[in-house]
Amino acid sequence: VDAKRPKDALVACDQLQNSLSARLEKLEQDAAADDGGGRGNAAARASAIGLYRLDAVSARAASQAFQLASDAEKSLGSQENARARLERAVEIDPTNVRALE
Repeated sequence: VDAKRPKDALVACDQLQNSLSARLEKLEQDAAADDGGGRGNAAARASAIGLYRLDAVSARAASQAFQLASDAEKSLGSQENARARLERAVEIDPTNVRALE
């Protein structure tokens, strides 16, 4: 993601978000199937096995993408969206120091 092209950074981050959302939905469906179809327990089980089941390198990269998208949002004057993207970056990788600043 090129930080000098804010709109490209936002499009790439939106695509990443769609991919992560689809992955989480699949994990929840699998957990529900394992639970005999009981959706009540599925979300808790999906989050308990790790957000999206990303390895450390992928989690760091995804978090950095959201953090760069936050910078892009700021450059476009959208502070609220910038904050939401930073929160997402920290949710994915709580050790992303730059997102925590």
